This record gives sequence, C-alpha cells and structure tokens, in this order.
Amino acid sequence: MAIPVLMQAMKRNAATPEGAQGLLDALNNKHDGSILDNLGGLFSGGVNESVMEDGERILGHVLGGRQQNVQNALSQKSGIDAGTVAQILKVAAPLLMGVIGKEQRQANVTDQGGLDGY
Repeated sequence: MAIPVLMQAMKRNAATPEGAQGLLDALNNKHDGSILDNLGGLFSGGVNESVMEDGERILGHVLGGRQQNVQNALSQKSGIDAGTVAQILKVAAPLLMGVIGKEQRQANVTDQGGLDGY
C-alpha cells in the first residue's frame, strides 16, 4: 500500500516545475538505482541508519505536513501500528527513488519533460 501512495505523492510534487527539477536533481545526484544492487546487504542486521534518514527527508519533501495523516491512514487500512508504518515508509521511499533513478538512467532522461512517464 505504501508504494502507490508514495508514487502519487511524487507525481503530485513533480507536477510543478520546481518539484520536477527537485526530483530530477535528486535522481541525478543521489538516487541512481545503486541502492538496489545489494538489497540483501541493505536488510542484513537491520536497515542502515543513513537509509532511514534519507527516507525521512524524502517523505518530508513529498508528503510534507500530510505525512502523519498518510501514516495513520495506512495504519488503519493495514492493521499495522502507525510507528511501524512510518518505518516502512522510510525504507520504501529510498527504494522507490532507486527504482525511478535506475529507470531514468536506462531511458536516458535528462530533463523535466522526460519525467512524465514515471
């Protein structure tokens, strides 16, 4: 349930020129898909703290003040407590950015207009 919610939030954010440029900058500078190269290592012994911090920043950017509402709604729908949902979202956000970044590189998207397909 978290991935479609995050995708919709990212699409809404990228609908403005500033949001699209911010997404493109993030994809070009940090989220190139390399996080997907070693998922086993990512989850062995718990998730790396820097991934969680990165996820928190992404969520703050794409959800803003709606973050708590989203967490509560997902909690109610899933039956999972809101704190656990928050942790899942913090991990899902960088993974989703990694998927988008990998696809962006494979499609050779270099400008905002090319983001429309994501």
